[in-house]
Amino acid sequence: MKKLFALSLLPLLVLAGRPGPPTSGAFGRSESAAVWEPIGPYGGNIRALAANPADPSEIFAVAYTGQIFRSPDGGRTWKLVAAEDVALFDAAFSPSRPGTIYVLSARGLFVSQDGGVHWAERLFPAGCSSQANIWVSPSEPERIQVGGSSWTASSGGAALLKSSDGGRTWTVKTFSSAYSGICYRMAVDPSNPDVVYAGASFYISTGGAFYYNFYKTTDGGAAWRVIHGGSAPIAIAV
Repeated sequence: MKKLFALSLLPLLVLAGRPGPPTSGAFGRSESAAVWEPIGPYGGNIRALAANPADPSEIFAVAYTGQIFRSPDGGRTWKLVAAEDVALFDAAFSPSRPGTIYVLSARGLFVSQDGGVHWAERLFPAGCSSQANIWVSPSEPERIQVGGSSWTASSGGAALLKSSDGGRTWTVKTFSSAYSGICYRMAVDPSNPDVVYAGASFYISTGGAFYYNFYKTTDGGAAWRVIHGGSAPIAIAV
């Protein structure tokens, strides 16, 4: 039985893991080695998966190259349901409205309210973009937070993009004032959505190099503080 899904950034896409036979571990322990097999979908570099909370066998996969795939049977079969002209980075179902799924792109959201049959694009404000991830409130189906960036002609930085209406309008909370700052990952405290952790890079022109910080806000993005520096942000979990 397939128990674990992982992502490949190669064209081989989604891999399913299952327990394998015991093997000898580094310290002599008996360990179970994972056995991995490709389960598709073939045709895109998969960046994220989202499983329907009401029916976990329904899975959406989104590709950096713009494709959205749907599997109704836990990954055994896949169908291309949309092909967009922009990079896609993440996907999330609304926990309280499982027929609604959000797909994060570099310029905004693609939203389906009928299980992936029809899609509408909702753009970020001018100057904003994202290559991070999306959070959807467990109880409010249109309350969303996205890690991103906000730039103008003379300034910009990593930002938290917030919407209370499913991406139709946005509030931008910049937390790194350094120009070229980019938020790569963020995580929301499940017990308090005003507590957010974010990992970002930023460019310092005087040093001519990129630097990395982890940030935290406890008031929904009004104020931020650095909690760790020096590490490239790959993933954050609370």
